[in-house]
Amino acid sequence: MEYLARHDVVGATIVEVFQTYRLMKGWLDSTSTYFRIDSGLTFRMPYIQGTWRTERIPWRARRLRFEAEQNIEGSRITGVYVEPKEGEDWDPSEAIKLLLEDGRWVTERMVAPHGTGDAGLWVHKAGTFDLSNHLDFWDMRD
Repeated sequence: MEYLARHDVVGATIVEVFQTYRLMKGWLDSTSTYFRIDSGLTFRMPYIQGTWRTERIPWRARRLRFEAEQNIEGSRITGVYVEPKEGEDWDPSEAIKLLLEDGRWVTERMVAPHGTGDAGLWVHKAGTFDLSNHLDFWDMRD
């Protein structure tokens, strides 16, 4: 596994998206999403405090199928941003966002109560988040 740098991700095109699912503790849905980009690298959404590395897609992962307006395959990544901590309901797993060339945002909710449908990948319309309220992922790490 390799460490990811800004030039590995920003400007890359998402080619395929895969996801794993499991039930945790009998009442929590847990997902992990894997993005394969045009360079052949695969990654998951990073953690704020962790290192960001390439990943192997697990054998149990399934390729996601998207509704037309939600499809991110073929989309170019123009930035990776972090929403600063605000309020009690701030969730670090949802704080990382990919910004796509068309202005849409991609987030992942890794864990949610079973049956709610909230765990997984979320594609948000352009303008959903105010970029001026976010920090560049790599600027935070330097």
